[in-house]
Amino acid sequence: MLSKCVYRMVKTKSIFDPRYVGLIRLLIDRRHKNGWSQMTLSKLSGVQPTTIARIETCERRLDFIESIDYMLKLGVPKSEIKKILDKIVDHS
Repeated sequence: MLSKCVYRMVKTKSIFDPRYVGLIRLLIDRRHKNGWSQMTLSKLSGVQPTTIARIETCERRLDFIESIDYMLKLGVPKSEIKKILDKIVDHS
């Protein structure tokens, strides 16, 4: 699935920004680390499975607040979220 996201990076929209793609990759990796399918994450977060799929293929963009909520639902500690945000800002 990620290959579609990386493929779309050739476009210029912010959804194809390498920092955003890196964030999505991190979210997918975290979901896999938890041993969760997209369906499991959907049930836990109350988000439609198609929305999860669209986020993970960069067909739908997460806004700032959604990104934080998504990371929290995946069990990313607040301290790690801060580090992720610092890394994104440092690469801008």
